[in-house]
Amino acid sequence: MGTMARTLAMAASGGVALSLLAAPPAIADEEVERKGTCTNSSRWELELEKDDGRIEVEFEVTTRRAGQAWRVRGFQNGQRFVAVTKVAKRDDDDRPDFEVERDRPDRRGVDRFRFRAVNTVTGEVCVARARI
Repeated sequence: MGTMARTLAMAASGGVALSLLAAPPAIADEEVERKGTCTNSSRWELELEKDDGRIEVEFEVTTRRAGQAWRVRGFQNGQRFVAVTKVAKRDDDDRPDFEVERDRPDRRGVDRFRFRAVNTVTGEVCVARARI
């Protein structure tokens, strides 16, 4: 092998090694937490956590009024897995809220979650999205 060929081979192998060092390993998030506001004064929080081939899902809405019903729908990759009505109750911090917890399968690739909650009295809407 000539000098030029050796130089090109070394540069090529060094370039490959450098590109491997520069690219971070593809490690998926194991926990995701998102927060946001609703159309009025309520706030939502969506937490996703991978655990042993499952995804623990927790959706919570904190609102201003206890006793009002909320119609909640939850979707994973476009397929509905939650359809419930929850009533906001005062928690230990004296804040009215409700939550929905589910254990879902960890599908191949990225899992996309979306929740939509509608206050049946006021019409306020909360929409939460997260992916893991």
